Parts: sequence; C-alpha cells; structure tokens
Amino acid sequence: MSRIILVAIATLLMSCTDKDARSVAYSAISKTAPIYPKEALLMGIEGHCILSFTITREGYTAKIKTVECSNSVFELAAIKAVSEYQYSPRKIDDEAVETAKVEEKFSFRIQEEI
Repeated sequence: MSRIILVAIATLLMSCTDKDARSVAYSAISKTAPIYPKEALLMGIEGHCILSFTITREGYTAKIKTVECSNSVFELAAIKAVSEYQYSPRKIDDEAVETAKVEEKFSFRIQEEI
C-alpha cells in the first residue's frame, strides 16, 4: 500500500545583506507551512509560487504580492502561509526598520511513498 506525502517547501529567495556593523539582519521567529490545496491534489497538480512581501518594524508581514505562480491554485495557500509568518525585524542602530521586497518561493510537490 502506498501513501501520498504532500510537500510544500518554502525557500527564502532574498535576504538582508547589509554589511554595516550597526545593522542587524531580520530573522524568522515562526513560519507556517502552506496547506497543499485539495483541488490540486485531486488533479495531481504540482507547481510553485513566488511571493514578495515587507517585514514590518513589528516583525509581521505586509504588502504581500504574487511575483509568479505556476498555477493560480497555489496562490491562496502561499499567501495565507506568509501572512502568518513572524520575524525579528531588521535593526539599524538598535532601531527596528521595515524590510521591503523579501521574496520566498513555495514548491508544491506530491511524493508517493512506498
């Protein structure tokens, strides 16, 4: 009997790379994995979705936008996951600042385990 494993992987595409000694990069506190859309599973669809967002001074995500999605069926799942992320925000001179244009890629794969 085989079992289907659903895999939704998030990959950070861009990160804060400020080399200023007075700057501290943002870091993830919690990330929620997206839920594989049932309709995609039923149709055997795999794909990806790339989102762009801002990390606020409070460490939440805002201004979430779709950069690219191989199939629109994955878009809502990816947006919902990113909207639940929480970060330790970027700091300059101990002051929290917004970080815009952070991108993350979500890969949706169906793997069959024997």
